[in-house]
Amino acid sequence: MSVIAKNNPVLTEASRKSLAEIGAASKKAVAGLVDLAGAKNPSEVRIAAINALAEMGSEANETIPDLIMILNDNDDDVHVAVVKALGKIGRASDSSVSDLVKLLKNKSDYVKMRAIAELSEMGKAASPAVSSLQQLARDSGDKEVRDEAKKAVEKISKAKR
Repeated sequence: MSVIAKNNPVLTEASRKSLAEIGAASKKAVAGLVDLAGAKNPSEVRIAAINALAEMGSEANETIPDLIMILNDNDDDVHVAVVKALGKIGRASDSSVSDLVKLLKNKSDYVKMRAIAELSEMGKAASPAVSSLQQLARDSGDKEVRDEAKKAVEKISKAKR
């Protein structure tokens, strides 16, 4: 993974785009991207690596536990990138609904909103999240979160697939 310079966000972003274009062949880069997404790197580098994993879709399915671990730090921008990545990876593989449901309990309303949006886009695959979304729609202290959770429940319930 020497192509991606850890201290150069511009080069990292260009590398991320190249890896995304390569597609499945970039699967060999997964370990390096997971390493770049780690807390020891600047936010810009981490986000670029997470976005590259997201572009791989279900090819990056094995990174879901690593992405979930990244949510333990305090960087909301990185959290949002992870939520989007989980949505893309999960949408492709229908396997990250439970991970997104966990994010509905995140302290950040912004992270909750991104998780709601990703679940909403997953259609019927997000059906297991409906009860958690309903609870959030009732109990959240933020009106926008409550409203978006209600909309997501409706959208998921009406989805055909």
